[in-house]
Amino acid sequence: MHPLYVALRCLLLLLAFTAFVEAQGRTRRKFPVRFAVILPSEYNNPEFKTLPFSLEKVLPALNLSLERIRKYLPQAEFVLNAEDSRCVYYIGPLKYVYMYMDGKVDVFMGPVYMYSLAQAARYSAHFKVPSLSVTGYQERFLLQRKVEFYTLTTVTGNYGKLTYFFDAIFTRFRFKNMGIIYQEATKTNLKCAGEVNVDQCLQIMFPLFRHFRNKNFTKMTQYSRILKNSSMSDYEMVLKKRERDSRSKYSNQKS
Repeated sequence: MHPLYVALRCLLLLLAFTAFVEAQGRTRRKFPVRFAVILPSEYNNPEFKTLPFSLEKVLPALNLSLERIRKYLPQAEFVLNAEDSRCVYYIGPLKYVYMYMDGKVDVFMGPVYMYSLAQAARYSAHFKVPSLSVTGYQERFLLQRKVEFYTLTTVTGNYGKLTYFFDAIFTRFRFKNMGIIYQEATKTNLKCAGEVNVDQCLQIMFPLFRHFRNKNFTKMTQYSRILKNSSMSDYEMVLKKRERDSRSKYSNQKS
């Protein structure tokens, strides 16, 4: 069983159980738990079939999860309300607002793409409605989780936590020099390129750069950007240069 499916199932069960406990003081008839799912639709936009997340990919998994949960909470009536975000960073959050105003949501599911997720998570915090996402690994979601995104729960790690891992290694071995290389994102002709085509490599490396720069490293080198279509000679040149910049002055001495 895929770990993401297991995590999603556990989160759905937890939220549904919370709603169940809150409803104990009310009547015993079935109560609705409404999930709002807003993602790009492959049916309306066939070019979105290449995206990792879409309504056609996610809704079957959600239905399977809810089928398993129903036997634990027979009094709950689960409802999935889905809308097409068209993979536009402002359409998804706006549809969340409309669904909330129409009384169609108890739990926000997604979005998954960074710009939409940031806005929707802020709205969910304002509405005091829990929000779930399988992404949200950019550092800002970690730094602002108690201010802007306190109703958001993510099932993945966060790039910002990589700094703790590397900081422990650098402290243990007393490393003082470092160089950072990142690779530019692949360009795409999708209509939602501005939403999906986020430089993931840059998003990963920037927290490291900022963290170690603030620790006053003796020789903190700047970024080296490598394009996707670069030749091997370009890679070799950049690697050799960064190796010279980031190596200790004692590294080439024989013991």
